[in-house]
Amino acid sequence: MKPLQCTLKPNRMAAIIGVTAALAGGLWGVSARADVEVARRWAGTAPVIDGVASPGEWDSATATTIAEGGTTFAQMRTMNDGTYLYVLLDVFYETVNNPLESAGTNGDFFALYIDKDLNHAVTPNVDFFYSGCQDGRVFVKAIELSQYSSTGCTPVAPGSLGTNGFGPSLNSSTPHRIWEFRLSLSELGVDTSTWTTSSGIVPKIRMNVAIESINPAFYIAQPDPNTSPDMSLMYQIDLATFPSFPPGTTGPIFAGVGLVPANYIDSAGYANINISGYYYATNAPFGANLNIFGNWNTLRFAYGAARYQVLYSKNGGPFTYLDQTWTNFKWNGLTWVPNAIGPDAVNSYPIPEPWELWYLPNLLISWQTAASFGDGTYVLKLQLLNSGGFPLSSPPGNSLTLFVDNTPPTLMINNAFYDGTAICDCGIVTPGPCVTVNPLRFHGFTFEITVNDLHGALGSYALGYTYDNNVSGGIFSDSYVPSHVNADGPEQWDGVTNSTVPFPPFCAPAPCAYTFILSASSRVQNGYGLVFPYVNYDKSLTILTAAASASINCSGTDVIPSENGSPRGKDDIKGATQSQ
Repeated sequence: MKPLQCTLKPNRMAAIIGVTAALAGGLWGVSARADVEVARRWAGTAPVIDGVASPGEWDSATATTIAEGGTTFAQMRTMNDGTYLYVLLDVFYETVNNPLESAGTNGDFFALYIDKDLNHAVTPNVDFFYSGCQDGRVFVKAIELSQYSSTGCTPVAPGSLGTNGFGPSLNSSTPHRIWEFRLSLSELGVDTSTWTTSSGIVPKIRMNVAIESINPAFYIAQPDPNTSPDMSLMYQIDLATFPSFPPGTTGPIFAGVGLVPANYIDSAGYANINISGYYYATNAPFGANLNIFGNWNTLRFAYGAARYQVLYSKNGGPFTYLDQTWTNFKWNGLTWVPNAIGPDAVNSYPIPEPWELWYLPNLLISWQTAASFGDGTYVLKLQLLNSGGFPLSSPPGNSLTLFVDNTPPTLMINNAFYDGTAICDCGIVTPGPCVTVNPLRFHGFTFEITVNDLHGALGSYALGYTYDNNVSGGIFSDSYVPSHVNADGPEQWDGVTNSTVPFPPFCAPAPCAYTFILSASSRVQNGYGLVFPYVNYDKSLTILTAAASASINCSGTDVIPSENGSPRGKDDIKGATQSQ
């Protein structure tokens, strides 16, 4: 701990800090790191702050492992409602009921450092930390005067509360040290009045945690291990702005797919989400590899599951086991270790222990839909198993519908025309003047195109050109949003067939060899981005310097555009020239 002024508890951890510093040398050798993000959870029922981790009281909170040097010392659990942030420090490594720190007595100790203005630095007279006081008060705060100094003990805000206890918890039946806190959001610098107009911006709190035990002797601070943190690295605790699951449950069974929460997936299995800076999808099917998330703690603690099976039904058919193998990374205290996850002999997957730290927490299955699954509507559900392998009853909300589409759009430039006359493959065109003949007729190039999507998932298409050294431009484009939403049925836009574009016709900006590029994208996505962002079809033509009359050369045969669009041969050149 930092040297604290007045009646706050002093730094008397020299020996322990020496050991911790040796451990931290390898683990915390990098000076610049991003904050450790802690997922948001709404507290459906506020925990009682009495030092007793009662059964079910903290089950729905987000669990964060506090470990160092290969040893797991504690677990932090966090959740919030519209008034308070609730924090549990479950120090299951400390199984001796030590006294608390007081004047003249060494004892157990905690500190919660708060970067109130979220500026990643110590701001004097703004930032503060919660701790205990040498006068015997268990829960007070001190205002930061600098990184290495602070005021003495000051009262916390009305409503904020902290206490300790010693007993069992959801992580261990062996009695151990427990700290429980209820922290006023307004004291933490959170303005809840902005939550209804935040437009997808997640409110957050930045906090560093320190825990000390005298027996067994250890001191640990995370994510910044320094005894006087500079607040450049902290836990970023995201705050829930509303309940994300029905009252009476402890979390969703299916949380979502990738970055798309389950409540942004409609009943037909399409994603609809539009949050600036986060993710965008409109009536979007799913495809390719899908990371499907749930809630491990809900399955384990609310429903008593130790393992689970994933089953699917396609297009209303019978349910079948969904057997997949994927890789997730587990923290061993020093580094991330890849772990192959797959089904056992009864098609089930394990639920990790609550103190384990995984790179992709709550990942139920990584589904490679393109491997051997056809397009269609899939309904997923879980079969929960207890530690003995016996089936458990189905929990509420045990269903996720996804429309899976792994078919890309098909597209073609059927033909190119000059003044209505078809241009042969690799044609050489001498265009006429690019002028208006009358209000209904222009000289120039048009293209007959076809862009189709088998399942109506077309997102957009565009026709453009390139010539010379990376010179390019656009000719025509169209998109599902806003022009064709539900144009061919619910969530459907099939595309166009034999459509002639553009009008007015295209005039080449310079004589050169041109490649005309028809490109299309699909709305199919995997929860992180588009699966088919760019499918293209190319057609090449040579366009010469404009002349008084137009001609098209096809392997030595000139074709002259006529007024009605039908081709003429060389014998008609004179008449055609005059008609231009």
